[in-house]
Amino acid sequence: MEKLISDKNKFTGRLITIGLPIFLQLLFMSLLNFIDGFMIGQLVDSSGSADNAISAIGLANQLFIVLEVFLAAISSGAAVFASQAWGKKDTSNIKSVLGISISISCMISFLFAVLAICFPEKLVNLYPAGDSVKILTIQYLTIIGFSHIPMGITFSYSSVLRSIENTKLPLMISVLAICINTVLNYFLIFGKFGFPELGVRGAAIATVIARCVEAFLLVVIPYFQKSPIAGKIKEIFNFNFSFAKKYIKIVLPIIAGEGGWVVGEIVYNYMYFHLGESAFAAVGAFYNINAIFFLAFVGLAESSTIMIGNRIGADERKKAFDYSVKFVILAAAGAIIIGSTIFLSKEFFLSFFKLSSAALYNCNNLLIIFSFVLILKAVNVLLINGIFRAGGDTLFSFKMDFFLVWFVGIPIGLISVFILHLPVYFVFLLINIEELLKTILCLFRFFSKKWLKNLTQR
Repeated sequence: MEKLISDKNKFTGRLITIGLPIFLQLLFMSLLNFIDGFMIGQLVDSSGSADNAISAIGLANQLFIVLEVFLAAISSGAAVFASQAWGKKDTSNIKSVLGISISISCMISFLFAVLAICFPEKLVNLYPAGDSVKILTIQYLTIIGFSHIPMGITFSYSSVLRSIENTKLPLMISVLAICINTVLNYFLIFGKFGFPELGVRGAAIATVIARCVEAFLLVVIPYFQKSPIAGKIKEIFNFNFSFAKKYIKIVLPIIAGEGGWVVGEIVYNYMYFHLGESAFAAVGAFYNINAIFFLAFVGLAESSTIMIGNRIGADERKKAFDYSVKFVILAAAGAIIIGSTIFLSKEFFLSFFKLSSAALYNCNNLLIIFSFVLILKAVNVLLINGIFRAGGDTLFSFKMDFFLVWFVGIPIGLISVFILHLPVYFVFLLINIEELLKTILCLFRFFSKKWLKNLTQR
């Protein structure tokens, strides 16, 4: 009995120590986007609403979301290896993981930067948006592209630092970044204190500056702290072919799965655009609101990767599974509490956006539906993005992320929009049949324990 209490206290203590800073960092990162959306949401046009400005940022963020998903996948692969290596205190491999992650992240970030800066018109023309929305989107894209490489560096360093249980440094730097972004947003969007009034371009400039400061500090400070990841350049980028091959074997299914999922999300947004600009503006505001709440589960998933990965790396399979059961229970309970909060507080959050009456009505219904399906989404993100990845079971995660989106969610969405012509909130409800099927399949996989794999064994 005493051993059970001790194990429970140890789990809770480690979850608070590791999970709370991760959640807070993700919260601040999301708040950075929310503040952009909120401040830009005050830019009313001649129609008396901010629908065009919000739609423009929502459209520009489609490219950003694709990049973010790729970077998250690469850093997630780094977290899998780094957390298991930290369980064995193998600092040499941790540095190698960091080097691989930085290399791949910067290459992909560079490609996305070129697209955003040099070819914004081609990207924007993929969507059936109005001319006023397209003009604002292009203004934003050509500037925000300069933040992509710093963001790739930030993702790599933050992920590996969290994997070695240094969660405070990424948190503190994120807090500083959001403060810089918020102040510069106020100055540059609205032209305060002698600064030019730049609107959406001001929001983009503020974000670029904040991202550059964030990346610089994450690279430099670990050397002052004598962190295990602080090494010479040749140590960090001196990875052998066999190790790189093993890393890529784990990361490729994550990239493919996340890539398939995010392209699916873009297809969903394309459908929403066909339902009218008020529907798409509602979706943009809805994503801004639900992202803040959903971060709790993304943070829980990242914490599970670290804590369970550490136990697997230390060859403690039973404790790893015990931890995973506790994480699933936490995700389900948290979803019930947060879903109830969203349902009861939706009018308060909607008050932050100066939307048209049609957009407000749509967004209100989206939030109601989201509050009920949140438990499915929470359990799925924990299992797919956290627990299964901790054990290196990324191929199964790929199947869940890719096939259910493209063979269940998207066909349902296309029928709902182009044949049944349903309102945006009914389309969203039907698409979530995918989440129900995913939960059932993931739970079967979870209890089979086939996902428990030690990647540190030669």
